[in-house]
Amino acid sequence: RVQIYEHCCQALDMTADWQIRALLPCDVITIIDRSFSFNDIRALATAIEVNLESLTLHTVGLTSRSTHLLCQALSKCINLNLLDLSGNKIGRKGFEAIVDTVNCLSSLLYLSLTNCGLKDSYGIRIGDLCRPKRLLEINLSVNEFEENSCIFIGNVLTENSSLSYLNLSRNFIRSVASIALFRGIEVNQYLTQLDLSWSGLGYDGSVALRRVLIVNKTLENLNISNCNVEWLSAKVISEGLAKNSTLNILNLAYNPITTHGVQYIIQALNSKTSVVHLLDISGLTVFTSTVRLAEKIAQQRDFIMKFDCEISVHDVLGREGTTKDDSMRKIVQHIDERRWRPLEYFRMLDKNNTSHLDRKTVTLNIMVRNVHFILFTYLCIFLWNLSLTIRNQV
Repeated sequence: RVQIYEHCCQALDMTADWQIRALLPCDVITIIDRSFSFNDIRALATAIEVNLESLTLHTVGLTSRSTHLLCQALSKCINLNLLDLSGNKIGRKGFEAIVDTVNCLSSLLYLSLTNCGLKDSYGIRIGDLCRPKRLLEINLSVNEFEENSCIFIGNVLTENSSLSYLNLSRNFIRSVASIALFRGIEVNQYLTQLDLSWSGLGYDGSVALRRVLIVNKTLENLNISNCNVEWLSAKVISEGLAKNSTLNILNLAYNPITTHGVQYIIQALNSKTSVVHLLDISGLTVFTSTVRLAEKIAQQRDFIMKFDCEISVHDVLGREGTTKDDSMRKIVQHIDERRWRPLEYFRMLDKNNTSHLDRKTVTLNIMVRNVHFILFTYLCIFLWNLSLTIRNQV
């Protein structure tokens, strides 16, 4: 391998890289934080042989063109089981080349494309990346996946029978996108670890997650930290946890679920079916009675709750109680009582019918009213003076 690499460097009129030359005899190549040119990657690709088992090129300056060239060399590596090209802006053509290569490598088990600038517009090829039958782990964090990507990945997960770990953290996954993804996970029977941290589930996404927790029987590790899960969403998730019997680790750290949301979660875990042994709610305060309940669970089974501090007063936000009527609530009640169609009601309020007043008429009315007011004032003064005169005479 070294001789082939050096010969290629001479042909390209470039200096051989010392690190590449030192690693070429090994079946495991790991290079991190370097800046390689196109010719550097070209020389490396030429020297790669069939028995390569692991390749990590993390933040080495790969481009769409150099990635395409590298994939041509990797297609012959029938023993390759790990491929990590994280931190490289590979572009659309480079991504498509990786998808084609991954699907022809029957021994590949681990794939990482973290922070590669992958976009939602890449379409159905994003789903094809999760299609290989032997692939066990995929890390696609810190990219730009949105609703379309989640639809394609979710569709593939409905029929995937090998993938056990999926990392989609720090993407642009919001409410609708998470619903599309959860629909696929709901029926998947092999995925055990899912990382959706730094996403935005929203209430609708939490409702879809509740369904996953009830139906799915394989998911063991769920990370939804920093997902802006509020106390109402936490209540919905707790309803799914109460009926779940497979989840072992739940990470809800740094979500604004308040002490009430934490209480809902702990109450759900205090069931005979629950097997959760680690609840991470770092960054949150916990009500005293909730901590006592967690300690009770820990006495019954292996259970740890990570939290910031204990307080003796519940948060105001999330407290259930009667709400005061506001103007909008009164309008809704008014519509319901009369059984009106809301759309027609608001159309009636939005009519363009207007009435026009003539300027002269308005001015004349004002003048007439002023005259009447003056006469009325004089009359009052006259009557007042008359009353004083009568009193003096008496």
